[in-house]
Amino acid sequence: MYLSPAVSQPPSEVPPEEAAFLKVVTPEDLEAVPTGLCQELQGYMDCTSGKKADIVFVFDTTGSMGGEIDEMKSISKAFADNLASSGIDYRLGLTEFRDFDYDCGGPSPCGGSDDFPYRVYNGGTLTGSSDTFKSWIDGLSLGWGGDEPESILAAMMHTAIDQKWRGGDAAKIVILITDAPAHPDGDRCNQEGDTLNSVISDLAAQGIKVYAVGPDEDSIKTMTFETGGKFYLIRSGVNLAPILEDITGIISCSFDIVADVSCDEGALEACVELKGREGLTIPYSPGYTEAWIFVACPEADSRRYDLEYDPERNAYCAVVDPVCGGEAGTVEVTVYGRVCGWSAVERFPVDCDRCPEPCLIVNAGVNKLIYNYGNAVYYNVSVANNQDEKRRIAISYGYVDPTPKTHIIGTFMPDIYPGDAYVFADFKVLDSFYSGKYVFFATATDVHSPDCSASDAMQFWVVEADGERELIPAKGKPV
Repeated sequence: MYLSPAVSQPPSEVPPEEAAFLKVVTPEDLEAVPTGLCQELQGYMDCTSGKKADIVFVFDTTGSMGGEIDEMKSISKAFADNLASSGIDYRLGLTEFRDFDYDCGGPSPCGGSDDFPYRVYNGGTLTGSSDTFKSWIDGLSLGWGGDEPESILAAMMHTAIDQKWRGGDAAKIVILITDAPAHPDGDRCNQEGDTLNSVISDLAAQGIKVYAVGPDEDSIKTMTFETGGKFYLIRSGVNLAPILEDITGIISCSFDIVADVSCDEGALEACVELKGREGLTIPYSPGYTEAWIFVACPEADSRRYDLEYDPERNAYCAVVDPVCGGEAGTVEVTVYGRVCGWSAVERFPVDCDRCPEPCLIVNAGVNKLIYNYGNAVYYNVSVANNQDEKRRIAISYGYVDPTPKTHIIGTFMPDIYPGDAYVFADFKVLDSFYSGKYVFFATATDVHSPDCSASDAMQFWVVEADGERELIPAKGKPV
């Protein structure tokens, strides 16, 4: 078992003959047939079963993107037809972006009066009609964009949360096409306050993979690497058709993630197997196969942890202890796996409450009551059964006096039904006590499951003044 680094690492070095398959940067690379080990690993891919894929284009329509828009208008229907002929049950969506219409006196305005940071088409409802998708693309027109960076982070964030992705086994894919970098974290033009980490967190929370055609810019490449996607370098005259064909080929073949993710006493343990066709285990190959997780803590961005290969388990494993600072509750774990240029993703909700739900709940209390024959210490006890069946519970209660000496007052063995509580009371006259600190206690144990046991206690003081004894309850339970 391994504790993985909390900070994501760059991809391992690979031989030059494999590099083109792992990261395509030119159109020529797209035509290269994968060789060597990646070609062997391709034999483990499932390239026959029917696939489902939700694919959303995130398209830059600022002034310099005219050529790419024209090309998309000509090839968008062919792309959808290629998806259908590859046996993929697809849905298509579109998010258009330019930049925020904002100028605060900086060196140049973020965008112009006709610009906008994002526009989610069709209210986020994806379409299975290639004609409908082509009509959206045909309606694209050029804006301005102001300064060089654009509102990529806002567009990606709203794509993750506003597009209406299908659930189940449908792959979620974003294809980002831009020739501009993203506004950096904290930039004046980031009007919604998005950061690269928060956007990656939103993408991972949905199990989205990002494929980007863009400039050689760190934030765009990081989004693709962190989500199991692929980066393509955009340049003058680049042809989008083979890039889209390459993406179609990648999603036509798949593998499965089989994960054992659990949480115990605030520590998250994850072990992941990569399974190919017919349940075959994909062999571990350094630099070619890897797995990692994103852990989404309540009210916080996701954090990436790399999984390390454990040869004894034939799995990629990590322990995160404590997870979410030890106060996790329910966390969402997104598991990514990569085999050469293919990737897979699965999501798992995990209950990471440090304290499990108790099987019994015991409450003990005391107070002073006035009876006709004098002052009394009144004891009250409640024992609730949190289990899912009737149980016989052994209950004892008593007190520890100041000497200290333990006094058992009484015992019971009632049958308590699930969700019910056994409540009782008793009293002793104060004259039987002397001055000092007392502890009243009650314990309950499942007769047939002794490990199921609970107790409660509280302190109180008896003081004597002018010949009268008085009970003074403590504030809170004893330490």
